[in-house]
Amino acid sequence: MSDDAPADEKTPTENRRLLYGATIFARVALAAAFLSAVADRFGLWGPPGTPNVGWGNFESFTAYVHVLAPYLSGALLHVAAWGA
Repeated sequence: MSDDAPADEKTPTENRRLLYGATIFARVALAAAFLSAVADRFGLWGPPGTPNVGWGNFESFTAYVHVLAPYLSGALLHVAAWGA
């Protein structure tokens, strides 16, 4: 059967393979997004202040965690930052 066939003419095996491929693509895209945010926290995308860089280093990220959770201090703040 050709790849140009309408969806209702595809066999269940073809539909299953298409769904499997879409699932793998979605998982890889989501993993790349999460890993990109982690890379930014460790400064891999550049120093703070660089365009398209959110934090630039872990100290900036920890300061942001303190803004979000001002009731945490000391070791608990660092545990929350590492946990995030």
